[in-house]
Amino acid sequence: MAAVAAVSLFAAGCADNGSGGGDSVGEGDTIKVGLMYDVTGPAAAGSVGTDTGAKARIDTINAAGGINGRKLELVIGDSASTPAGAQSAAKTLVEQHGVFAVMTWTYTANAAAPYLEQQKVPVIGGSWDSAPQWAHGENFFGTQPANTEASVVTTYGNWFKQAGVTKAASIGLNTASGKTAAEKVAESIRSAGIDVPLVNTSIDQTTADFGPTAIAVKNSGVDGLYVALAPNGIYALAAALKQQNVNVKLAMAGTGYGQDLLDNPSARQGADGMQFVMHYQPKELNTDATKAMVTALEGQGFTGSPGFAVAGGYTDVDLFAHGLRLAGDDVTRENFISKLRDDTSWNGEGLMAGTASFPEFVSAGPGLNYGNCMYVSELRGESFVPVVDTPYCGDNIG
Repeated sequence: MAAVAAVSLFAAGCADNGSGGGDSVGEGDTIKVGLMYDVTGPAAAGSVGTDTGAKARIDTINAAGGINGRKLELVIGDSASTPAGAQSAAKTLVEQHGVFAVMTWTYTANAAAPYLEQQKVPVIGGSWDSAPQWAHGENFFGTQPANTEASVVTTYGNWFKQAGVTKAASIGLNTASGKTAAEKVAESIRSAGIDVPLVNTSIDQTTADFGPTAIAVKNSGVDGLYVALAPNGIYALAAALKQQNVNVKLAMAGTGYGQDLLDNPSARQGADGMQFVMHYQPKELNTDATKAMVTALEGQGFTGSPGFAVAGGYTDVDLFAHGLRLAGDDVTRENFISKLRDDTSWNGEGLMAGTASFPEFVSAGPGLNYGNCMYVSELRGESFVPVVDTPYCGDNIG
């Protein structure tokens, strides 16, 4: 299997502008692509495995001969869980390492978006960072639709209604994406005729004590809960709710599915019965697409259920490779952007909950895929169980 070059941390003066970088891939035999995610800082715990997913997909592509005869080379930039870190990582990837494109999977990528837009560098990845460029930037391509101006959709409201919820709470991080998710999901739930008396978007990424939040949920008298926190926060809140003897008909989280949860007995106990929104197919569906991802990840030593970060790295690369194939032999940034912007066919080879439509700059409900679609997986004891085996979708209503 082809080796993948990876730089986990940058050092001053380590410029590298060899073949395969910059506006054109030139005549070299490699194509450099950057991956910007939180290797360090408060958000790092929720980002573990992003590089594993990316390397897994790159290795399968390279083992099959690459893209038009060129191998992919991965360069990693640490956004360090801060806006300044994201800005520094983006500039270093582009100006020092000469990457052709930048893949992102971090809440703070929105801080680097103006620079990447100005440089006209293709950007692939986590549109959930709430950068406005996902909704209008010609060079920005999300593996999920833009949630900068996230739509109010029927998906969540219908899901909560069919679970019999009559009163719900929505809890989110105090980041732009966390606030958007919690507020828009609350509106969706209200649109189904369900009261939402508690919307809390004051949770910091460093919050460790979720006792007060659990008490507020208990006092609100809700029987349904949506959570837009990082995985560690979700599990800590779930445990605090158990301690307060809070029982709801439906507890749903925007992320949190993955092997990290299964490997953590205390977190698993607290989150038992919780449902997790997924924009891609859970491994447990055992489809051709999930089997391909699992096999690729095993090549990196990863076994189990690939969570948000692992799948994020994997699908970022898959979309980047799709754009390269569309560009053909004329692999300039301009042609890559033009060809991918016209595309309406990418679905991660069947892995995603929806099919992308890049010409339309579509938005969707938080955490959902194109078409306002999602898969849902529920933690039951020591394993995840898919709640639906086909995408569950909804409509835009505001």
